[in-house]
Formats: sequence, structure tokens, C-alpha cells
Amino acid sequence: MQGACRIFEDAERAERIAHYALGIYPNDPSLYVILANTYAKVGRHEDAERVESLMKERGIKHRPGTSKVRINGELRTYLPNDSKMGAEVRHQLKEFQQNLIAEGYSTDTTWVLQNVDEETKKHLLCLHSEMIALADAILHTPVHETITIYNDLRTGFRGYSEDCRHVR
Repeated sequence: MQGACRIFEDAERAERIAHYALGIYPNDPSLYVILANTYAKVGRHEDAERVESLMKERGIKHRPGTSKVRINGELRTYLPNDSKMGAEVRHQLKEFQQNLIAEGYSTDTTWVLQNVDEETKKHLLCLHSEMIALADAILHTPVHETITIYNDLRTGFRGYSEDCRHVR
């Protein structure tokens, strides 16, 4: 239900649901994350930051979602904005973005919930784990092989992986 509140931008209902659910599951990070995401989605960034601070204060940790892909028999794992990503993968990500724009794709920056400018939001959309996994796989997988990406995305903090699912 909380996820629906985020989609339909109903922060008041998300608050009520979170208050009830946190009474039962006070250590469930997803309840905090979805509430913070809902606040951010409706522009209540101070409330989102308050929820994030509350998580830290209570010692609640959120494990980021990952994407995995098998390349040459090795299962590789990727995190959002993965620091171990090389220049070759960064170049491939930039090429993806340029090709998508050339084909008429318009980045849906509403999925980026951080309180940052539009250019930064567009940049962040290219750095989620699925895109990094795909870029690496395209670079290192023979053309005739199928690329399968496995996701463990859980509840995305300020979740911006949804944008790429609209690219067909």
C-alpha cells in the first residue's frame, strides 16, 4: 500500500500507513525508505531527510539493490553509481544516453527523487545498477549471446531505476 501511495503521490496516507506498520515492524528499512521516497516525490524534501535521519538515529540500515549479469562464465554484481566501473563502461553508458535521445526518448526525471537539478537527475538515471550491468555485458558478451540481468532491487532509496523500464 505504501508503494501505491508513492505512485499516486499521497503522502498523508503513506504517513498513516507507515505509522501503523512501524508500530509492528519498527526495524523494517523498507517502511522508512518508501515513506522518504513518497515525501521526495511530492517535493517534501525536508520530511524525506527527516526520515533518513531517523533511520540513522535508530541504526536502521538499508541495503542497496544490486543487478547481476553473467559475463564469460563469471557472475558480476553491480551497485548504483558503482565506483569500480571503468572508463569503458562509463563511455558505453554515455553512448546509451546519446542513442536513446537520438531515437526520441525523453528521460523521465520524476523517478529521481533527490533534490538536485535536472542535469544531475539525467546523469543519475544512467548510473543505476541495471544500466551499468547492461553496459558491461554489451562490451564483454559476444553478439549472438543473450544477456540476462538479475535484479535484487528491493526498495530503492530515492528509487530511480524505474525510468529505464519504459525504454523499449
